[in-house]
Amino acid sequence: DDSLGEHQSRLECGARMNELSKRQVGEWGETVAADYLVQNGYDVIARNLSCFLGEIDLVATRGEHLFFVEIKLRLNDEFGSALEAVSPAKQGKIRRVAEYFLVQKSEWRDLIPFFSVVAIDALEDGVLNIEFLPDAFT
Repeated sequence: DDSLGEHQSRLECGARMNELSKRQVGEWGETVAADYLVQNGYDVIARNLSCFLGEIDLVATRGEHLFFVEIKLRLNDEFGSALEAVSPAKQGKIRRVAEYFLVQKSEWRDLIPFFSVVAIDALEDGVLNIEFLPDAFT
C-alpha cells in the first residue's frame, strides 16, 4: 500500500528516529495512525484534542461510532509492545477527557463511543506493524 510504503521510506531514509525529538516522532506516529484509519474507512475528525484534563491523540468516526484513539509507537521492544503501553491510569485519563468532550461537543452525543488504540511497532527491518483495536478498553 502506497501510503504505508511512504511512511516506511521516511522511517528508513529520513533522519534516524533516535535523532528526532520526541515531539517529531509523536507527530510522525499520529500521521501514520491517521492515514491508516482513513485508508480503512474511518473519518479522522480531530487530532491532539486537549483540555485541562489531558489529551486524546485522535478522534475518528465510522458510521454511528465515535472512536477516541490513543496512539502508541514503539521503535524497539525494550519496554514491551506499543499495545502494552496503555496503562490503566492512562485509560482512566482518556475516559475523563472523552467524557469532557462528549459534554462540550453536542454533535458527538448521538454517536456510540469507543476507546481505541493504534499500536505502531517499528520492526528491525524498518517495516511498521500497525494494529488497530477499536474497542481496546471500556
